[in-house]
Order: sequence, then C-alpha cells, then structure tokens
Amino acid sequence: MKIQYLPAMRVDFVPQEGPGSRLPVTVYRPYGVLQMDELLMRAQRDERGALLEAAERYYFGLGVDKDPDKALSYLLRAADRDVQDAAYLIAECYRNGIAVEQDEKKCVEWLFRAAENGSWMAMLNLAAVYHTGSAADGNAELTADETEAFYWTLQAEKSVRAYWNVYSRPDFLDFGETKQRLLNAYLQVAAQLSAHYADGRGVECDRKKAMKWLERGKRFAVEATGQQSVPPMDRAIVELQQRIREENAAQS
Repeated sequence: MKIQYLPAMRVDFVPQEGPGSRLPVTVYRPYGVLQMDELLMRAQRDERGALLEAAERYYFGLGVDKDPDKALSYLLRAADRDVQDAAYLIAECYRNGIAVEQDEKKCVEWLFRAAENGSWMAMLNLAAVYHTGSAADGNAELTADETEAFYWTLQAEKSVRAYWNVYSRPDFLDFGETKQRLLNAYLQVAAQLSAHYADGRGVECDRKKAMKWLERGKRFAVEATGQQSVPPMDRAIVELQQRIREENAAQS
C-alpha cells in the first residue's frame, strides 16, 4: 500500500545524559504540538504537515475560531503537494458545502484523488458511497456496487495498517490520539469485511473468512493495547457463531 504522505515533524536533538549522550537523536512529533505562530510560519514555507495542521485547526476550530475559507486555502495548498488527507477534507467541504457550493460530483472526485494517494478515510467513504449509491452530478449516478464497496474496504484495511506501522514506531512520539483513531478504524474495517463475507456482498459468501476478519480485528486490538478483551469484536464473534449454529441447525 502506497501512502503519499504522513504528517510528522522531525525533531533532532542531542541528549544531555545517558550512554552515547553526545550522539544526535531523531524523533518525530505531531504538528499539533506547535503553537499557532510557529505553525503558520512553517505553513508559509509550504511545509506539508504544517499546511494540513493549520487547515484542520481552522476547519474544526481547534484553538482558533472556525474559518472555512482559511481552512480551504490551506487544504488546497496541501493537496497540491500530495497530502492525501487534505484531499479527503476537501471532499468533505464539497459534501457539506463548507467554503464552497455543495457539489457531490466534486466530492466524489476528491474522494478518489485522496483514496488513490492512500487516505484510509477516503477509502471508507468511497466504500460507503458504493454501498448506498450516490448522485455524482445532476443527471448521472454513481450507482450502488457492492463489489466496489468491498474493494475499497479492503484497500482501507491495508491503508490503516500502513499508517499504523509508521505511527507505532518507537521514534514517533505523542501520537496516541492518532493511534486511537487508527485502532478504531481497523475495528470498523474488520467488521465491515466480515459482514461482506458473511452476507456475500460483493464477494462470495464465506462464513469462515467472515470469522477470520473478526478474529483479525480482535488480534490487532490485543496487540495494540495489551488488553485481551475487545468488546466490539467479542460481541460480533459471538453473534456470528450463533448465526452459523442456527444456519447449520436449519440445514440439518
């Protein structure tokens, strides 16, 4: 899975104490730790992570007043520099009419652009669009297609794992909130893939594969948190087991 860009700010420093303390150390931190003045200064230099962070602060009102126009300006600059999550937020602008006229066709176009550059959020949104069907312009429609929905859900699973493999590295510091979002996303993706196999939506019905995806989701969470109980996956596993027992009983 190719991920175009993951926002992380490189920090180089020389430890003052400990063995090998004179050797430089490199770590990565989120742009969210920056004060607004420094963030905007970095954004003026077209630093991609700073552009995305500034956009998100103005978009969501994080520590500043919401300013959709400023948010969109930073998003467009970031998207021009292949920041896939900026492209996803631009799609959301067109979906909801934020700083632009609501336009579902452009929303879908930006979703594809973001997804093709590795945004798991865009991939999940495309899967949802294909699951329900959605107008792409005034005349034509992006019709419901469970095969495409399954495809983009599967791509999202790969993307979330790729994001996780970076942000869970020991030299990536203070990314706890990001990792929690990724964990929640993985559980969602695993459950959706299980449902595709359980119901035969977009793929051949296969209860064993449905169960394997639930087990994979639980295993991912256990390895990420160290906790053996994963309530969403535990409940889904019990429900699928009950469904399989009932179907087997009906066939006997």
